[in-house]
Amino acid sequence: GQPSLRDMTQVYRLRDQDSETRVFGVIGDPIKHSMSPVIHNAAFGSIGENAVYLPFLVEDAEDFMQTFRAHDFSGCSVTIPHKERVGAHCDVVDEVAASIGAVNTVVSLGEGVLSASNTDWSAAISAIEEGLGGPGTLEGRRVCILGSGGTARALAFGAIARGASSVAIANRTLSKADALAAELGDDRVRAMSLGDLEGSRDSGGVLINTTSVGMSGENEGRSPVTGEVVSRFDLVFDAIYNPLETELLREASARGKATVSGVEMFIGQAEEQFRLFTGGKADPPVGLMREVVMSRLSKN
Repeated sequence: GQPSLRDMTQVYRLRDQDSETRVFGVIGDPIKHSMSPVIHNAAFGSIGENAVYLPFLVEDAEDFMQTFRAHDFSGCSVTIPHKERVGAHCDVVDEVAASIGAVNTVVSLGEGVLSASNTDWSAAISAIEEGLGGPGTLEGRRVCILGSGGTARALAFGAIARGASSVAIANRTLSKADALAAELGDDRVRAMSLGDLEGSRDSGGVLINTTSVGMSGENEGRSPVTGEVVSRFDLVFDAIYNPLETELLREASARGKATVSGVEMFIGQAEEQFRLFTGGKADPPVGLMREVVMSRLSKN
């Protein structure tokens, strides 16, 4: 739907815009759930940056990127389902994003040159390690990732980089999990179906959900796995941040497991995006970014 008049004036700061206003945004499908406009517009406003950040419902990433290049957009965040597709339409893809095979951030370098990077993996892995006790705590642990899309790619890369002993990619469509495991090219990574996961008796380690099951909307109130599966892990991380507590995290908490909400990943990746969007000229207003997101989510 269209933004409300209140959001137009308070979130998008319509009255502050002029011909010099730089335009950023987030592309995805669906996009209504995204908190990115809330967090980035608040951050831009706090430092007096003449910029606005808008939501773009995009079905065809290639068409949008052609428009992006031609119309002098300054940058964008990338969410489901485009993270694996956008990099091919950028001129520069940083080494980590190229290794992951997914991007979540695009910045215009001027004259139609686009640079792509990935801020998802470090934000998520840092949040997971904090939940485990601090830096380095993922080393030697078993990791199971639900899903095989762009976020799954980023977290699998991060788990390998931080020394996980094994990484299982569990997906409803086994062929997609097989393909991701093969592309990651590490002996510690293996693919499995959700049925295989349900029947496994491995215990300990970290369960990561990167699917949309449990997200606000038609998937809310559902969990991607059974409580019995949840019971076999030490910590459960859900990349979903709306709602703050998904059914998966609720089940994990009820079983006494450590949990980490996707809001930690969301805020962390947005902080790094802010640095990229502003050229590093200002530190991200971390406290404000957390405050506006938590305030908005608490009202949902």
